[in-house]
Amino acid sequence: MPGEAAAHSFAADELPAPADFRAQQARGAPETVAKHPANLVDATGADELMMVTHTRLRTGRPPEVLRTLVMALSET
Repeated sequence: MPGEAAAHSFAADELPAPADFRAQQARGAPETVAKHPANLVDATGADELMMVTHTRLRTGRPPEVLRTLVMALSET
């Protein structure tokens, strides 16, 4: 199915949705990613965040990323 998804063409009125979704994603090194939730909290005044990670399970990777994010948020 990945090939089918990659071959999908979006209609003009559908194009903003995936672009908006990608704009809200935090990608990069843990230090870069850690800035994203803090900026989101500042912009929205949220007192709670729900994080979803779509990383492959590599030894230590998901817990390391989440730990970095939580520590960065607790420092703000």
